[in-house]
Amino acid sequence: MNALVECLEPLSEQQLNTVLYVGTPGADFIESCAALHPRRLVVACPDAEAAADLRRETAAQPWIDVRHELVAPDGGTASWRRFNVRVLNSLLQPARVREIYPRLAEVEVLPTPSIELGALVARELGAGERADHLLVLDLPGSEDVLLAGAAPGALAAVRWIALRGVDPTLYTGAAAPQAAVARLRALHFRPLRSETRADPLWPAWLLEFDAISLAAQQRAQACEALERTLAQVRADAEAHAKRAADLALARDDGAQKLDAATQARARIQTELEALRARSDQRAAELAGQLEAVARERDALARSAQEQAEQLRTRQAAIDEGKQAQAAAQRRFDEAQAAAQQRSDEAQARVTELQARVAELQSRVAALAKANEEQARILAEREKLAAASTQAKATAERLAETREAAVATLTREKGTLAAARDEQARLANERQRRVVQLEADLADLTGRQGLLQEELIKAEAQIELIADLVWREGKA
Repeated sequence: MNALVECLEPLSEQQLNTVLYVGTPGADFIESCAALHPRRLVVACPDAEAAADLRRETAAQPWIDVRHELVAPDGGTASWRRFNVRVLNSLLQPARVREIYPRLAEVEVLPTPSIELGALVARELGAGERADHLLVLDLPGSEDVLLAGAAPGALAAVRWIALRGVDPTLYTGAAAPQAAVARLRALHFRPLRSETRADPLWPAWLLEFDAISLAAQQRAQACEALERTLAQVRADAEAHAKRAADLALARDDGAQKLDAATQARARIQTELEALRARSDQRAAELAGQLEAVARERDALARSAQEQAEQLRTRQAAIDEGKQAQAAAQRRFDEAQAAAQQRSDEAQARVTELQARVAELQSRVAALAKANEEQARILAEREKLAAASTQAKATAERLAETREAAVATLTREKGTLAAARDEQARLANERQRRVVQLEADLADLTGRQGLLQEELIKAEAQIELIADLVWREGKA
């Protein structure tokens, strides 16, 4: 009995309507499903050969409907991989499963038309209210991507979902089955049973739709919407109250401004009348001052003629002074040109000295950088030496672990040989243990080889750094 069949035990007291099986069911599942007495079993089998065999085996059971149909995420053409072990057929490429089944071989890759999971559920189970339907997903490694590709509400008619996953290391691109369980939890399906310990490589879960969880979420969303509405109403009320207060304040302020404007107008009128009286008085004063100015103008005209004669005399003296100033300016220009030449020569000397100083500073910086690089190389050499020591210690520990694993393997093989006739029922399980131990031994051997290579690389790097340090010191 596999884990998927064991997960169906909680449904023994339920009245199942339709069981929709996505995958290739075994005889044990058909037998267990018959014990649950569903109204019908619809099998969407991705493998044509397996579907034909299953039709022949269930021909006498009219409640079973077997179809050759591949379910894929996008509903287009998908590649179905067939192996020499039928139960390992998959949409995914094998990875570590080849270590568990060393003789596993790919028979063929068939491009196959597919249907999207939501479309299959809608066609077989309908898209109405939720009923007592069971959906079984038995495409290990692809269950999460199938659920992710289904449209929202595609599982509205399903009450129970059973799925079988796989260790994601066995197939390339396989998703951890816990991801599909988490996705179903988000869709309000709660786990009823899980089988993960008996066969951890192929775990299985049974989940049931939780109407209480959906109702709680809907109520929580409704409460959040009401809280947002209440907050908006409160904000609007506060805004209206603030607006009313602002309008009242503006009204009082306008009344105060009107009173102030009336008082200012009366004050300006008084000042204007006083200004007119002062203007008339000032006009009379200006008329008397104008007559005095006319008399002073005549006196100034006579004084101006006398000053013009004096100005002509002074202009002759100024012309003689300008000639003497021009001669002095020529002598000053000659002296200034000579001083400028001496200044240019001094500046050229300063520029040359600055260039020599910059060159000396660059040499000093280069020496400092070389000293720092030499110190860094010495530090790297010490680190690599420490890493080499640690790598040697790790190699020794791995050698001890390998010896222990070899001893354990020898004991296990001896035990299997002695108990083979008496414990035939446990032979398959012990053979799997032997294969696992051999894989672990191969893994340990590979790791020891990698560590040995890293040790050789580390020693080579140490020698290279030592040679560089020696050359730097010699230089």
